[in-house]
Amino acid sequence: MENFLHSEMTAPQIAARYSTHAFASTSCAFSSPKLKSRCCSHRRLNRRLNRRHLKRDGEFCCASSSDTGETISENGSAKPSEASPFPLLLFANDSAREQLLSSSSYTHVSPGVCDAHASDVAIRAAWVVLLRSQHPSHRANAKRTKDMFHQEDESFLERYHEWERKYDMFLSSVESDAYQGGTLLNVVSEKEKLLREYGLPDLFRAVKASENALCSDVLFQSLRDDVDNSEDSLKSAIEIALAGNLFDAGAAQAVQNVVGGSSFKGDSNKFAFKNSEDLQFAFEASRKRVRNSEWLCDDLDELRANEYDRVCVFCDNAGADVLGMTLLARELAKRTKGAKVALVANELAALNDVTINELEEFYQVCEQHDPEYLQLYRENGKIALLSSGQASTLLNLNATGKDINDWVKREDTVGGVDMEGKKLKWLVVLDGMGRSLESNWECGKYVQPHVDVLNLAMVKSEINAKRLGANVYDCVCKLSNSR
Repeated sequence: MENFLHSEMTAPQIAARYSTHAFASTSCAFSSPKLKSRCCSHRRLNRRLNRRHLKRDGEFCCASSSDTGETISENGSAKPSEASPFPLLLFANDSAREQLLSSSSYTHVSPGVCDAHASDVAIRAAWVVLLRSQHPSHRANAKRTKDMFHQEDESFLERYHEWERKYDMFLSSVESDAYQGGTLLNVVSEKEKLLREYGLPDLFRAVKASENALCSDVLFQSLRDDVDNSEDSLKSAIEIALAGNLFDAGAAQAVQNVVGGSSFKGDSNKFAFKNSEDLQFAFEASRKRVRNSEWLCDDLDELRANEYDRVCVFCDNAGADVLGMTLLARELAKRTKGAKVALVANELAALNDVTINELEEFYQVCEQHDPEYLQLYRENGKIALLSSGQASTLLNLNATGKDINDWVKREDTVGGVDMEGKKLKWLVVLDGMGRSLESNWECGKYVQPHVDVLNLAMVKSEINAKRLGANVYDCVCKLSNSR
């Protein structure tokens, strides 16, 4: 990898470039005309976001428990009124409700640990241990986000601690014998609803902004050149995608074990890199781990043998992970004449997962360094940036949003054929543990015959490794279908 440019940005500059939809609450928001101009430009870009947080009688209130004006549903939908089954699922377009609910229809629940979540108290207790292990990362990132975006909000950390106590009480109920809940997705959705009740819609905004800035301004160019100069560009893009998936705030200890504590400049729970040299070192360590690890599933050759006319990439984390997905989308768009690719992100924040607003900002910076491909592809429609309609770290394809569903319906035209009458071939990429391991592990058998599903992830937790008969840091590149 080439050396990074020594071009670091200050926290105010990062905040101005990324996630500027909330930057007006920071005391240094408009400290210069340049930052004000940039902030206004991005505010126009972030047309979807509409935050309505008000202080009344000294108490922080939310206009709703969701930034969309609706309450996040149990299945992770940010806009339940617009949610519907993903059009590429079997029976997704059938009006018969009984078919959608039949045993042959889609379920997001992965076999093994996740499917026994509702009925087995020991399994729920194991998941609660994992969820509670994220508390230190939550605390550190709440402080970081307050310092970058909410300096004048004196009650921010107080509300965070109140939320943590309430969330911990909820987790205690989950691991009890009396729990009458459902799937892991339901538990994760309840967490997101609670965060919004306490006016904390995005605890990880600061670390996402910082890493998005480093990855799009500097790391993108180096890794793009690695892919373009590789003898096997698809393999290079897949390896970069898997290496990027390591950087998950929900698995901070796994990150530290790979890259070493020195890269975190102190508190490892912040899961944040101070500069591009730290991130370069960390990413190279992750790529080395990908190359040297066992691949639990290695369907790269089968993937390489196919050409796809349409692709949906469901993104996971911000930073290095979404960079990997952007490069993969770029590669898949280049490989097949007439191909179109949708990069799909959450409507609302969940952990450090990238949102549609952050994806738009990230892509806008990357395309400035890549006018020949990324900029051209966005302008001519070969790459689209779309909301999944979700607010979860998992993915329920029975409740995807209007943006992605409408795009798929338009592209899968008249019987799913192209202008020459040839059947369009689709690929659905599920990135990361939440979307491809903890949910949707067997998604391939639920999609229509002209669709392949690619589960792409690095295993970063013991509970998932045990379920899959794998080791932590094993890689998954699993291609499946219903044919």
